[in-house]
Amino acid sequence: MRIFSFSFLAAALLCSAAHSAPAGAQAALNQVTAISYNIRHGRWPEGVDTLKNIAEFLRAQRADIVFLQELDKGTLRSGGVNQLRILSELSGYAHVRFAKAIDLEGGAYGIGIASRYPFEDYEEIPLEVARTGEWYEARVLQLARIRVGAHILLIGNTHLHVPEAYNLAQAELLTRILRTRLAPGQAVLLGGDFNARPGSATYEHLNSFLSDAAVGFCEHDWRIDYFFTRLLKTAGFAVPKIGHSDHYPITAIFEFPN
Repeated sequence: MRIFSFSFLAAALLCSAAHSAPAGAQAALNQVTAISYNIRHGRWPEGVDTLKNIAEFLRAQRADIVFLQELDKGTLRSGGVNQLRILSELSGYAHVRFAKAIDLEGGAYGIGIASRYPFEDYEEIPLEVARTGEWYEARVLQLARIRVGAHILLIGNTHLHVPEAYNLAQAELLTRILRTRLAPGQAVLLGGDFNARPGSATYEHLNSFLSDAAVGFCEHDWRIDYFFTRLLKTAGFAVPKIGHSDHYPITAIFEFPN
């Protein structure tokens, strides 16, 4: 669950691209900006509430799409709150969806999407795979379509399980699902915590179907948070070094083909 990842506006960056556009590039309708962030249920270090800090970061970034992992909804450990609702209200996102992965402490633990664009459609798909006897947690895939100017973009968010056998099996299931949802010429933006480093079987599988958006920008071998894309060009990519979780967020600017 621990990783280091990437963003455009931050005082300290682990990775950055010299030609990154400023946040707010969503004004150009041939571009879309995105963040993926495993927030560790808004507690880092353990017991320290960082939810408002995370909301401030999201508000400052003004990305079009935010993929969040390790969200709590109504759990005892997080005070019974709906974390996605709090984050979206504080950071200004009108269109949000939460997907439960597992029941936890009287509530739910899962992932969420926040978008500045309405969802044309939306679905949640369990990533159920055969169990091997190792530690197992259910995982889920969120898929939606949004319209950005003249473009329809298929977006996805997930958080794959840690053990390698489950991790690869969930990635293989995910790509099978995506194949059934793709329209001809369909651009895709998949984000999340994949719990797989570059060179792993999971990474190679995903990167053979989609493309790692960080290539040419930030290719450290400690990465496990990614954007994978199809028919999108990465125009900017960075990792803001902020301490609100045991992950850093990844942030990118994408351009649609002409």
